Amino acid sequence: MSYDWNFPEFDNKDSQIQGRAAVLFILLLFSIVFLFTYLFLYVRWLFRPFPPHPSHAPPPGGLNSDKINTIPIVLYEESGEK
Repeated sequence: MSYDWNFPEFDNKDSQIQGRAAVLFILLLFSIVFLFTYLFLYVRWLFRPFPPHPSHAPPPGGLNSDKINTIPIVLYEESGEK
């Protein structure tokens, strides 16, 4: 089933791309999309998060128990009501 268009205002030959110009337009469009994709991926790679350096890693085994025992412990008590 086909539809016949009776709209001559949409049949403007000046705005249509034909022949070799259509191929060049498609190549140009593909090149622009490829360029933006490449730039996006490159910038993502450039600013990727780096793993922490081993010298900045915390010491294995957790905190020193002698240092933990020197921390003062203050208990909180409400004044008045019990």
